[in-house]
Amino acid sequence: MKKYIISLILAAFFGNAALQAQTDAPPTVNIVSPLNGSVVSNEQVTITYEVTGGAPSSVRISVDDRAVQLITDAQLGENTAIVDIPDRNSVISIVARNAAGASAAATVNLVWQTVVFKPSLYILAIGISNYDDPGLRLQFPAKDASDFSRALMQQAGLLFESVDVRLLVDRRASAENIRDGLQWLQTQTTNRDLAMLFFAGHGMNNNVGDFFFMPVNADKDRLNATGVGYAEFKAAIEAIPGKLLLFMDACHSGNILGNTQQRAANVSQAVGELTSAEAGPVVFTSSTGRQFSLESTEWNNGAFTKALVEGLSGMADYGNHTVTVQSLNLYISQRVRELTEGNQSPTIIIPTSVADFPIAIVTDDVRASGEALMSARGTASRRHRTGEIMLGLSSGASAYGEIPFGDVTSGSATVIGADAAWFMNKTWGVGAKWNIAMSNVSFGDAKYSERISYVGPTVYVRWLKRNRLSAISSASAGTMTWNWAWNDNITAEDSGSVTSVGGIVTTGVNFMLTRNIGIGANVQSALGTVKDDNGNVRKPAGVGGTVGVVFSF
Repeated sequence: MKKYIISLILAAFFGNAALQAQTDAPPTVNIVSPLNGSVVSNEQVTITYEVTGGAPSSVRISVDDRAVQLITDAQLGENTAIVDIPDRNSVISIVARNAAGASAAATVNLVWQTVVFKPSLYILAIGISNYDDPGLRLQFPAKDASDFSRALMQQAGLLFESVDVRLLVDRRASAENIRDGLQWLQTQTTNRDLAMLFFAGHGMNNNVGDFFFMPVNADKDRLNATGVGYAEFKAAIEAIPGKLLLFMDACHSGNILGNTQQRAANVSQAVGELTSAEAGPVVFTSSTGRQFSLESTEWNNGAFTKALVEGLSGMADYGNHTVTVQSLNLYISQRVRELTEGNQSPTIIIPTSVADFPIAIVTDDVRASGEALMSARGTASRRHRTGEIMLGLSSGASAYGEIPFGDVTSGSATVIGADAAWFMNKTWGVGAKWNIAMSNVSFGDAKYSERISYVGPTVYVRWLKRNRLSAISSASAGTMTWNWAWNDNITAEDSGSVTSVGGIVTTGVNFMLTRNIGIGANVQSALGTVKDDNGNVRKPAGVGGTVGVVFSF
């Protein structure tokens, strides 16, 4: 209709010659927008084109030489069309036709720009050092959770659009707050985000084998009522729509066991169930089976978290400025074994359908921040300790020599000993040793008794430490005192006391039943002798062995 009206107007003003010129000339087409080389990120583009010359009977629009639209109502002047394009660079061409012929193709090159939607990272970090129950208290879990969160906050604006952290440490890590935190993690995370759940503290199994995380107010004798059950964690984790990394450091050695050693946490079964689904979380655990997770004042962290933070801060970058799940696993497993001398073996479980993916971008700032974080000593908690105090009480038997009375030249003695040591680190300690050897010898109807005591400063070397087993050697130099008496005679000349200088060298092994109490056995040898005015000589506790109880604080 529009073409007909235009034709009437042209005929009215210019006569049939103008009308004939309009229909005899082929059209010309020009693309007004978008301009050539325009960057687009939408799969629909609005094209504005102008037709001049002969009136068009049709307009064909092609994308990459493939016709996508045929327009039959195009006019002279500007026209618009909405065109679908692929998500890549493309070429749009337009050709107009009429009875006189076709126009030259007008083209425009479009450059596709993929819009990168960075995911957000949501972290629920739980760390409990100061349990309400003094027997459950640990050194570093609260600091571990804080350090883990701080290391990942550096990724805001790098790998992640934002990093949101909910940190629950010590008093804030109640059962109620942990449940609220799980709900927060579930509701905040979308299917394009990454969620991380970090737990450092104690975990236990109840009497039927169900695993429980222990909040700050947990009662190990009332786990069902005061713990946060594995089933609650599992339900929350399964409801998270995005990717999830779970870091479990819930097997700390400590006075958790008491008289309930059979209920020590074994997370292997719980983790296995958690990751049995094809699209379950990626789970890092600090140790295997019933291994204890170790912590030390040398690291000011647990071994697992120290390695984890180092890895996230660039040590797990193997050349491409990126830390991935697999590269982090490689670094953690090697580093923890190195720190603990093979006593702790971290594990990772990855569902079969989950491919390796990045979790951190490494820049100079990220490395510097990580180094500062690891070098900062700080205070782990109000109960942070700077060393280890070890007390040992023992008794046993020992040979002693040179009794010149009658025909007796040697004998045996009952030995009682005590050690008090302060270990500055995992190897070296200083303290004091006390030792006494008591014996009775009969000469016919007469009885002779003596006591040789020793006390002196001592240096201790712990040269083996694997899980609960340790081996310690010590060397001591001090004072020996010899006391003797004939039991059937009370005259002063029949008893006496002499003091001399001597020493004792000891090697022993200890096995800790709990964090604070263990048993031990020692072999010791005395150095030096004691001689009275008559030339009688005694060598105290020449070679002997003792067994006893060890206390560690």
